Amino acid sequence: MSNFDTIKAITENMEEVLRKEGMRFSLKTYEDERGAPASHLPLGKIYYAGESFQNVYGERPLYAEVEFVIKIVIGERDPADLIREQQMWAHKVRGALCAEALNINGLAASKYVSRVRIQRIDAENRKDTSTIVCRAAVRYRES
Repeated sequence: MSNFDTIKAITENMEEVLRKEGMRFSLKTYEDERGAPASHLPLGKIYYAGESFQNVYGERPLYAEVEFVIKIVIGERDPADLIREQQMWAHKVRGALCAEALNINGLAASKYVSRVRIQRIDAENRKDTSTIVCRAAVRYRES
């Protein structure tokens, strides 16, 4: 499995794990989250944010760390409910994303993912919707 295939599998597995938590993913893109229908909420989006590589001479296996930004659009109207929904999703994502959860499907045999670190979770509030922005780093063994 090439490193690109590993990253692709990690991304697909991340989406599958979050879908099991109740997050919805849409093939349609929205210029503004407020345009997303209520039936698509909570709407998840996963973005590739970059990678860092270890280049230590003589070390094997080498590891790399891929960073993702996960956005979750929530549409609660009541401010108190919105806060609870934000907190719930922050902890759902944090609890669901771990090395064991991402080492499924094509990665089950190789167990390339060795660590998942949730770096930060931020809430962005607007009048009609709120977005949770989660920054995650996934450490994987290079092939």
